[in-house]
Amino acid sequence: MTALYIILGIIAFICLVLLVKVRIDAEYIDGFKLSVSWLFLHFSIYPKTQKEKKPPKPKKEKPKKEKQEEKSVPPASGWHIVPMTEEYAAEYLGWNYSAPYDFYNIPEENRQECMEEIKGAIDNWFAVADDSGMLKGFYEFSFHEEQGEKVMEIGLGMRPEETGKGMGLKFVNAGISYARSFYHYERGTVVLLAADFNQRAIKTYERAGFVRYGERRAVSYGRPVTFVCMKQVR
Repeated sequence: MTALYIILGIIAFICLVLLVKVRIDAEYIDGFKLSVSWLFLHFSIYPKTQKEKKPPKPKKEKPKKEKQEEKSVPPASGWHIVPMTEEYAAEYLGWNYSAPYDFYNIPEENRQECMEEIKGAIDNWFAVADDSGMLKGFYEFSFHEEQGEKVMEIGLGMRPEETGKGMGLKFVNAGISYARSFYHYERGTVVLLAADFNQRAIKTYERAGFVRYGERRAVSYGRPVTFVCMKQVR
């Protein structure tokens, strides 16, 4: 009997629901709209409502990494690479090395000729001076081709009183670093000539990454000498 009451209740509820009127609303205000209401439900037929989309968050652009030029390091604390001057050049030409490095002394009768050579290419000569302006060394740079390859050649020297103090490697690296930045020669071969008797210099160049690739015989101020050709590939 209880089941019968339940069934009758369901039928009565369905009939009641079916008797509820469906309301259709249509309006035209700045556009046609149609909606249907039934009981407590409300449907939008046209236009269909869409969920408001949140505007996309602007993408944060990662800052572009600028290519940094290689920064040169000083040859020593308080030493600075500066443009060569005639005064510095004249001082360098008068340096006096002790044997066996007296090979690097410029004979007095040849100094004027050497000065003219320096003045003719002075933009490629650089002095190394300390905070007080005292000349400590020099660099010379030039470019030429070897076996179809463009190379940068470096010549360098330190004040006689500064040699033998273990500063050679830093002095060599500082000159090369400066030249690569100054001439925008970040990638490329660097070459130099070392007198074969100067094993101290050759060992320093090897520690700086130079390797031997040949020899060259010459006469320097009347003295025969064999130069070891060395290069640093990068």
